[in-house]
Amino acid sequence: MNSSFYQSLPTGAEEVRSGITGARRRNPYIKPTLMYPTPPVSEPMCEPADDKHAALIARTDLRFLELPRPFATPHGVELPAFDEYGWEMGESYEAMLEARKPSLATRAAFHGIHHERRYEALALTEFGIQLAMMFNPYVLDFREQYGIYTSAAYWRARARGKRLHRSQMTTIDIVVTYARPPHFELQYHAISVKSREYEPNEKDKRREIKERTLVDERGWTWELMRSNAVPDQEVNNYVFLWTLIRMTSVRQLYEQSRQFARDLITHSTRGSLHSVLERRARGFGISTDMAYRLFASGVSYGFLTLDHSKRLGQELPLALRD
Repeated sequence: MNSSFYQSLPTGAEEVRSGITGARRRNPYIKPTLMYPTPPVSEPMCEPADDKHAALIARTDLRFLELPRPFATPHGVELPAFDEYGWEMGESYEAMLEARKPSLATRAAFHGIHHERRYEALALTEFGIQLAMMFNPYVLDFREQYGIYTSAAYWRARARGKRLHRSQMTTIDIVVTYARPPHFELQYHAISVKSREYEPNEKDKRREIKERTLVDERGWTWELMRSNAVPDQEVNNYVFLWTLIRMTSVRQLYEQSRQFARDLITHSTRGSLHSVLERRARGFGISTDMAYRLFASGVSYGFLTLDHSKRLGQELPLALRD
């Protein structure tokens, strides 16, 4: 059968690789959807076209990077193997599209820190946003190039005995899985990433309404995020942190990171980052290399909050926010 289609199976999900395009083909596992509480309303990105559009914006808008900080990642929240729409979560997930020739000139592929898998950034506009998600303590998981399809399209394909054509799916740049107090239930937020120069035309506005409508049917939220939502200096800080723990299983460091962060903020942070971590390593009874890893892990969990108006580096002062 044509390789540009997805096999639809009601009882599980498996992967089919296409030797032509290199894209991952997977079989959505369908089960009844879960409903989540309506998120708080924020101001819309653009003027609504009519009352129906305004209501759609009110139901789906969320500015993810404006969630209150400081905040520490809740401990012990488990991700299911699949979401309720059949896509894998955590380490098992593979993006629908690949950065075919990874290069920081135009696109990138990099290793995760909380989930040991390859992340695909098809453009540098996505790379900075993905790093910001990786070090955001609210984020339990994020999945790039996520396919959304309607139940009507799925069942039409099933009724014809056909696979679900990719043209019947809408690809979302990033879908974030997160949890907030007081109940820390899993919630989902879709992000459409655009360049800092992006100004939507009529076609773009129709696409926004389509994406908002699809996520609204799932009880999710949606956001258009320009690449400059995360300033270049902040991205560089995340790159520095990522280099410290890119080959570390951060999920095993939660409690150590919490204790190390508590120790660090109750002692002097004078001098360079290296001298601070060297002193705390001696006081904590660990190697300096381990102190660097616990520092970066502590930032990713929210035990430490950096002041990103200052550049982060080994020989630079450490700037923390209260």
